[in-house]
Amino acid sequence: MPAQRSSGALRSPNAQVRYEFGTKVSVVTTLTGGFVVGTRSLPGNPYDGHTLGEALKQVAILTGHPPKRAVVDRGYKGHGVEHTQVPISGTRRGLTPALAKALRRRSSIEPEIGHMRLTSDSHAAS
Repeated sequence: MPAQRSSGALRSPNAQVRYEFGTKVSVVTTLTGGFVVGTRSLPGNPYDGHTLGEALKQVAILTGHPPKRAVVDRGYKGHGVEHTQVPISGTRRGLTPALAKALRRRSSIEPEIGHMRLTSDSHAAS
């Protein structure tokens, strides 16, 4: 018997589509390898900054190592996470070349999410 799924309206960042229907998820990947090391379904539509601590805690439990650095977009501003360096994308002051390169790699998670959406059971049935 398939698991019961609930979905609600989420505000879409796309200007042409006002609302999308579905469930908000958190996906954590490694910075260089692109390996998915944590996923979490988020009920409702929580602010991104409030979900970062739980996502990093999940990664620490699953891998046995807390992440040293989390590269995130501006939606995670005001996250309040300690023990993990969280540079915010879009800031340019005080960036080393290595950190600037890491911030540019942040967008590499988008194809990973798209691939997971296409290969999930919910999309295969429709």
